[in-house]
Parts: sequence; C-alpha cells; structure tokens
Amino acid sequence: MKYKVVGILDIFFASLYALTQIALLLTVYPKMLSLYQEMDAELPIYTQYSSVFSVIFLLIFLVVIIVGVKLLMKPTNTLFNLGVIALVLLLTLSGYFVAVSVLGVIVPIYNVTNSI
Repeated sequence: MKYKVVGILDIFFASLYALTQIALLLTVYPKMLSLYQEMDAELPIYTQYSSVFSVIFLLIFLVVIIVGVKLLMKPTNTLFNLGVIALVLLLTLSGYFVAVSVLGVIVPIYNVTNSI
C-alpha cells in the first residue's frame, strides 16, 4: 500500500509541475520573445535561459513520473526509497520551481514596462 501511495503522489506532483513547465514553454516564452523582438528590446539574460531551465525541470519531472509509474507496476524497496526522495525534493523545492518560472516571466515584463 505504501508503494502505491508514494507512486501516486510522485505522479500527481510531478505531472502538475510538468504541465506548468509545458505551458510556459509553449505559450508564455514564445509570446514574450516576439514581444521583445517587436519592441527591438534586449531580452534579459535570465529570461534567455528560462526555457533551458524549464526543459531541465521538465526532464526531472519526467524521471519522477517514471519512478512513480514503476512503483505502481512493480514496486521494489529501492524504487520506494527513490520515490520518497523524489517526493520530498518535489515538495521542498516546489517554491524554487515556481520562483524560477515566475521570474522568467515577470522580470521581462517589468523591464519592458520600465523601458516605455
């Protein structure tokens, strides 16, 4: 039972964060890049690397989802330990994931409004 609970929690939280990163990659970042190009403004360095951070986060979340699925399919003690570690990291670093994602969006908007 404990294997399934950890597996479901891993899948749930990693999917939630992965969907956020996918939404940023597919909608927000392209629009922000086009806005900066239209205004002939220089994109902040941090924002240039935001999409790279999003891809790295997305890969981490996909690994956690795979661990969660394996825990549901064929649980082992090693996978359980990895699942618990992944879950603790996801929950403790969730503020970091959100902060990096939000700063990648808010800082450029703030810079654009200041340059007008």
